[in-house]
Amino acid sequence: MSALDWWFCGGADFAVGGRQDLWLTDLSDAPLALCEQWESGKPLWVFLSGRAAPWLSSPNIHFLRGGFDMELLRQRLLAWCWQQQSLCPCLFGKAAFDIINGAMSLYRSADSPPHLFPLEVSVKPVDVSGGDVVLRADLPDRTLLILADASGHGQGSVLDAALLVLGASRCLLSQALSPETLAELNAYMFRHVADGRYVGAALLEIDWPGRQVRVLNAGMPDILLFLSSRLERRFPSMCSPLGLSGDIEPRVPLTLPWAEGQHFLAHSDGMEESDLPYLLSRLLSLSGIAAAGSFGYGPLPSIPLGFASPYNDDMSSLAFAVPTALERFSAAPARPLPNR
Repeated sequence: MSALDWWFCGGADFAVGGRQDLWLTDLSDAPLALCEQWESGKPLWVFLSGRAAPWLSSPNIHFLRGGFDMELLRQRLLAWCWQQQSLCPCLFGKAAFDIINGAMSLYRSADSPPHLFPLEVSVKPVDVSGGDVVLRADLPDRTLLILADASGHGQGSVLDAALLVLGASRCLLSQALSPETLAELNAYMFRHVADGRYVGAALLEIDWPGRQVRVLNAGMPDILLFLSSRLERRFPSMCSPLGLSGDIEPRVPLTLPWAEGQHFLAHSDGMEESDLPYLLSRLLSLSGIAAAGSFGYGPLPSIPLGFASPYNDDMSSLAFAVPTALERFSAAPARPLPNR
């Protein structure tokens, strides 16, 4: 943290020499003209101290609800330093996990053997990292998969995506997906993201002993369920995106028993649904590979030619198949496929 310049401003003279990477102030102290005339490429975080935000948060100006709060600042600074590639957070205790978001990606599943199952992930940020993030966490009896898409573009969205991962590490480890854990995660996001910002999330949880999948869609495009190559069912958004409001609709995750040929696909709005058959075809090919090579995982080097999606937004997708024979996918350690 010694390399990080903090500048706590008190409302009068902002023309101070030196380099400031991050500006923090309070709306009760800072002249409104500071926000109106802010042209720096560096972020400005403004604590509202009970006042209404003068306008919606922008990519560089974040209005934070409430007064100065050290715990809120600690969480946001961790996310910001991770975004700046100054710190690498160690999350999820001893659980094997992977996080995919361009330059912020962390691959830890190789440290301990997770459950193996056919899985295909594609994340293509517009910049070196983006507002789309995919998270996988292997817990003793369940595997948690999250595809999230932060609102807006730019560095503010990257920060919100990092906050979503930090919130998941605090709220979704000790118990399965439920209305209570959803409310806890939403409360974390509402407290930590800037006013008016939010993160959509597709949450899927594989219950290994129960041989079922729990599905919860919070503000994302439809999650799709295929039986082999046939579209069987859609799961539209069930509640508001995370962090948009302090209260979220209490939704019970849908619970689906495993069935032969089930394939689940989720994607962000940066990717057209017409592009998903490509990913489904890759997943179907992985489903037929022997267990030792069935762990197809990692970001695609590039979005293949022929995609209909315009490349002006972060693109991400997550597709997986549940094994019909659990013993096939429980012995071999994780082994990424070669670059494709």
